[in-house]
Amino acid sequence: MHLPAPARRCAFAWLLALSACAAEPAAAVRADTAATNPLPQSTTIDERFAGTVRARLRAGSYSYLEIDDGVHTRWVAVMGEGLPEGSRAQVHAVARRRDFHSRRLDRRFDELDFASVRAHGATPAEPSLPRSTLRSPTP
Repeated sequence: MHLPAPARRCAFAWLLALSACAAEPAAAVRADTAATNPLPQSTTIDERFAGTVRARLRAGSYSYLEIDDGVHTRWVAVMGEGLPEGSRAQVHAVARRRDFHSRRLDRRFDELDFASVRAHGATPAEPSLPRSTLRSPTP
């Protein structure tokens, strides 16, 4: 499936953030990322929906949000803090993983979408990474 440029940038941002969180040298990060990155085992999607944030679980530089769209409730993983509980959200999901286990939360999700999220009615913005996930290259 061909993804539009914003979806590709969001997926790339996820990959970059996951590898940047490691404290090992670059070669070790590349080897470790292949083993721990959830995106290669995910299905590429391009779905947009709106809903209410029912729960937010912080997990380091990203968060898991439970979103209720009025018909279904689903979990999405987003970079940063996401939105607080009770907020109306616009979600752009770019990947989906079934039977996902979060080691950081020690919790299993039947289905998890990797997404960007913004407050409902907010002006669209390009996906970005929190400054805390960016590192300067080592010489």
